[in-house]
Order: sequence, then C-alpha cells, then structure tokens
Amino acid sequence: MKRILSVLLILCLCLLSSSPCAYARGQAAPAQAPTENRTVALNGMPDVARFIQAPEPDGELHIAPAVLQTADGEADVYFVAICGIDWFMRGVNNFFAYLLVSFNYGNRYQALVRDAILRYVPEGAKLVLAGHSLGGMIAQQLICAEELTSRYEILNTLTLGSPYVVVDTAQREGDLVRLEDRYDTVPRASIAAFVSPANYNGAIKEDSPYAGDPNGAHNHSYMRGDIWGAYDVLGEKDGGARLFLDSAAMVTIQA
Repeated sequence: MKRILSVLLILCLCLLSSSPCAYARGQAAPAQAPTENRTVALNGMPDVARFIQAPEPDGELHIAPAVLQTADGEADVYFVAICGIDWFMRGVNNFFAYLLVSFNYGNRYQALVRDAILRYVPEGAKLVLAGHSLGGMIAQQLICAEELTSRYEILNTLTLGSPYVVVDTAQREGDLVRLEDRYDTVPRASIAAFVSPANYNGAIKEDSPYAGDPNGAHNHSYMRGDIWGAYDVLGEKDGGARLFLDSAAMVTIQA
C-alpha cells in the first residue's frame, strides 16, 4: 500500500510539470487537414515528437495513411499519433486516464483512440503507433487489445517519455520501443518500476541538458535533433526508417 501511495504522489508531482497538449475542446470529432501540401515527411524521431506534441491542425489524436520507408522497401501503413496529458482536465486525456492506465485499467481516452482506429482505418491495414507521455501508455494498452490485434497488423509502436504499462506481453503485437530522456521524471512515475523492474528498465535513454528541469526533459527534449536525431521514426538508432503521411486524408480528433 505504501508503494502504491508513493507512486500516486509521484504521478501528481510529475503531472504538474507536464504542459498541456490540447488547445480546443468539444466532443470528439474529426477534422480534415488542409488539402495543400499533401505529403508530410517524418524523417526521424524528433519529427515524430514534433508531430505529436505540436500538432497541425490542433488535436490529441491524428490518424493518417502513410508510406513507411525502410531498408527492406516500402509499405502502406496507417500512422496513429497519440498526444499526452492535458493537466487542465479539458478532455478525456486527463489525470484520471493517467491514473487508470497506470494500473492497466480501461479509460475514456483509450476508448476514444480505439474507436477512432476502428472507424477510420480499414480492416487488415498495417499500423504504426506513436505516443508521448500518456499517449505512449495508451498505445501500450492498445497493442495488446484483441479488438485491434484481431483486425490489424501492428508493426511498430514508439513511446516518448512514457511510463511502462504492465500488460500481458504474450498479447502484444509488433515491436515496442520506448525512448526516455535520462532526466525525464515522468517515466519513473510507473507502477512497473515496482512490480516489473526488468520491463521498466528496458527503455532506451539519452542524456540531455535538462538536468534539474523536468518540464524541459519531458516536453522539449524529444523534439531536439541534437539529442535524438540519430533515431529513426521506429526508434532504431541509425535505422533510417521514414514515414510519408498523406495529410489530405488525415483525420484529427480532439479529446
């Protein structure tokens, strides 16, 4: 019980350092991106972080048809980008979702993302997921959800500054890569740090100039090419994988 209370306290403190990701609110509704500049190129992990954390258009969830380019060739995929927490409690990506997903319980944010994928992604498609903070935690739940694994081929999931979620790894589909700034306190606010230390310690870490600056480490580090520029869009160092999104067909949803 003391350990659980300690984790909850750490969660609250870390959330205070997290900047909101959303800007407008209302019922979840899709908004099409502008038709000009149809192709958005994500050339590395910092591009993925900027796409999630500073989205255009504004929204917590983006789903876009894309081409994944790797050394093995090209594949048609759907890219699902999931934003982190909104501390101001204006949407379903709030503290309560963070608390529930920490214990791997269902929550409204998880349901929003799951239902959007089921609605906007055709069955049988290949998926690449990426999420920052709470968004990466939601992604970890979804790649173990039978509703998705039975309908789609999940290739890769990339999380940025996200606590590990203790799930049944036998149910997980695709490769999971977790990236953490060494000075980011949020990933350490994890139930897994106590009950599954081996999995918690499996993240890839890089140093940054944000020692003593939890907000910088959590909200700015992952967008910096001088820290994370060697990592590709799948989280592989010197991997070279890139994503090319069709912005005209992209769906943006506000939580």
